[in-house]
Amino acid sequence: MREQILHIFNNDALDNEEVEDSKTALVEDLINDETWPAILAALIDFLENDQDYTYWDDTLDVLWGAACDNRAMPVDKVIALLYYRYDPTGTQEYNLVWSITAKLKNIRYHADYWPLDDPDVSKEFHKLA
Repeated sequence: MREQILHIFNNDALDNEEVEDSKTALVEDLINDETWPAILAALIDFLENDQDYTYWDDTLDVLWGAACDNRAMPVDKVIALLYYRYDPTGTQEYNLVWSITAKLKNIRYHADYWPLDDPDVSKEFHKLA
């Protein structure tokens, strides 16, 4: 699955707004109950690797769709990775990262919750640093 996702993410023609299918939509088309674990593993791998930074934004978009679809994932690890990559100090308030966090934690968008203060997220976050 990783190679299929890379092929999609590396297709710059899909960045054109006139193209019908986006990178996110094409990856989402690959997702079903059988393929999701391998796709999730690839997405997590992209976020874990510094050299894959060019895929992080596309990964974020796919994870948002997966969160909205209530796909199973290691919630604390995913949130930790998102904050590690996009808001390591917890002060940037990156909207899509927060939206994914709120969806995965099943909290209101304006909840008084700080992911990096959550013991389970913090534990995963410190494994990355």
